[in-house]
Amino acid sequence: MAKKGVAVLDIGSSKLRLVIAQKTSGKNFNILGMSEIEYAGFYNGNFIEDEDFYAAINKAIISAEESAQTHISKLYIGLPAEFLCCLVKEGTLSFESKKKITQPDIDLLLNQNNEYKYLSNMTLISADAVYFTVDGKKVASPIGEKGEKLFAQISYHYSSSEIILKINSCLSKLGLASVEYLSTPMCQLQILPQNARTDLAVLIDCGYLTTSVSVIRGDAILYLGSFSLGGAHIMTDLAECLNINYPIAEALKRKLVLSLVPEQDQTIEVAYEGNIKNVPLSLTNEIVCARLDIIAKGIDTCIELSKLDYPKFYPVFLTGGGISLLKGARQYLSKQLSRPVEIIFDDSQILSKPYYSALVTLTETAIKKECSNEKSFLAKLFKK
Repeated sequence: MAKKGVAVLDIGSSKLRLVIAQKTSGKNFNILGMSEIEYAGFYNGNFIEDEDFYAAINKAIISAEESAQTHISKLYIGLPAEFLCCLVKEGTLSFESKKKITQPDIDLLLNQNNEYKYLSNMTLISADAVYFTVDGKKVASPIGEKGEKLFAQISYHYSSSEIILKINSCLSKLGLASVEYLSTPMCQLQILPQNARTDLAVLIDCGYLTTSVSVIRGDAILYLGSFSLGGAHIMTDLAECLNINYPIAEALKRKLVLSLVPEQDQTIEVAYEGNIKNVPLSLTNEIVCARLDIIAKGIDTCIELSKLDYPKFYPVFLTGGGISLLKGARQYLSKQLSRPVEIIFDDSQILSKPYYSALVTLTETAIKKECSNEKSFLAKLFKK
């Protein structure tokens, strides 16, 4: 018998990862089926090769369905930072007299301040409150509170309608019409402890071709930036400067320990499919550190562009597969940023690796949404 699960697609910069998951206890889930398909990726907010993306998403769906022995009827899709823009607005909803605040009041407030709702070239992906006040008093949740004035600072995430149409068109050809889009950066903030984002927190997701920087307060993002640099650029630098092929450069990156000081004329041996190469360790480290310097500069620029005062003693949190697993990269990045750097990911789930942090948090969010939809349906059913 086919098992019911929630299907989630993470659009990474080198792979499409699709999981069909089933809720167990708490926020945990079991994986019924999963697929990871390499593709050309994206750059500067566009797919590098549209046809390659279409073929990859087709393979991802078929492979995950076969693995789970089920059919996907609805797909949640996480959009990466390069496909998003973040707009923070403030809005107020006034009532004629004191009343109990309800969810429809919050929905109205969020909709009223959706600045791009009449623009056909932008699609709203998420709207989340940074904080609420009721009659000037800050509240964790305004639902059930009584007041005459509801205020909120709201973080809106939009995507280009062109990107949405491309993906929808592809899925339509595959017979999949039910799609819901999620903001991957918004979902990822869940991996940060609540106390770390009470004031301000910075989450860096460094992937294969791209890096995103989210400045977070509470349960929303105040600033979202990204730039097209990631772990692949380190491998490309190694391949070009050391005159080695890309697979050997990738194997070399995995073997490096940046925190160790090389001895004079020390070499490092790297092997790939029977090919053995000895390369100068000091030069290798210099090449990697030079690229990390550029990535650090991009991160610093994003933090500056946020125009938010983020003290130097506050840590930045690092996730993603681009540099998190490069030994010594955290320490080197900390030195270049003059800030503490902590590697973070959800280690409570089966997929407990930094490069799975987006997929895990997207899946947790999708399961919450499905559970909420079911409760809402049952509530309406029993009211009849």
